[in-house]
Amino acid sequence: LRSMKQERRRAKRRWLSTGLTIHKEIMNSIKHKISRLVSDAKSTFYNFKVSTSSTVKELYRLTNNLLGKCTSTPLPSVYPTNQLPQVFSDFFVNKVRQIRDSIDRQVVHPSSHSVSERRFSGTPLCGFETVTQEAVLKCMKKMSPKTCVLDPIPTSLLFECSDQVVPLLTTIVNQSLATGIFPSCMKSAVVKPLLKKPSLDPNVLKHFRPVSNLPFVSKLIEKLVLDQLFRHLDHNNLWHTFQSAYRPKHSTETALLRVLNDLLTASDSGSISILTLLDLSAAFDTIDHSILLTRLDSTFGIRDLALSFFRS
Repeated sequence: LRSMKQERRRAKRRWLSTGLTIHKEIMNSIKHKISRLVSDAKSTFYNFKVSTSSTVKELYRLTNNLLGKCTSTPLPSVYPTNQLPQVFSDFFVNKVRQIRDSIDRQVVHPSSHSVSERRFSGTPLCGFETVTQEAVLKCMKKMSPKTCVLDPIPTSLLFECSDQVVPLLTTIVNQSLATGIFPSCMKSAVVKPLLKKPSLDPNVLKHFRPVSNLPFVSKLIEKLVLDQLFRHLDHNNLWHTFQSAYRPKHSTETALLRVLNDLLTASDSGSISILTLLDLSAAFDTIDHSILLTRLDSTFGIRDLALSFFRS
């Protein structure tokens, strides 16, 4: 392509100096050939990208890029720019507060909850194991090198200096696990408002959703704890039979395959199927922490320092 473009420039200079039709046709012929080569190169490049995408997330990111969905999010123009952070903050906080207030008026006390729960009877998780430098480095390599503005140094630089910083990171992680305290400085996040769909009106605040960007070390501690929590759930067989979200080797794909299989099986047997879909507003933001901690103890056997860590 580079040599062809050089040839095109030479052909253009020749045509401009002579003005002959034959030289113009030669230049246009080279331009068309370059267009075909560029198209073939892009096709080969994206075919390779698609075939080597190791996760669904990577494939979605690539598809969105191809479809032009990675453009910057527009912001409301009806508010002064310097007031937007406070406007968004008030809106998101009040939204959750209103939903939570409506739930509190209807919910019964957890001790009298009518839903039957399985009582934990296995080996409890009373604390977390000390992590090694190798485990920290392995976890880092699986993480995206995205940088939060709260990070003291760019994450890419952290990766390049991993041999020097991993011992320090390991100490920080193990100190947090040993004390059952999640560092306060790592609880802060940069919240960005993103438009839910490109077609929605950006001047309507409810069309935005808040996305939290956490410091790298914060996410590192979470992932290392998550790994031990998953092992506890596997060892005691605590996964819900039909759970596909936030579960290793499961995704929306496994959930849809299960639903599709049930529908086809029912159809083959001559039965009628009714599908009920439930969407909860601000589901994670409105979780009752006291109920969650109680269930972590009674249903999942997470106690002592491990429970203190989650409480922190």
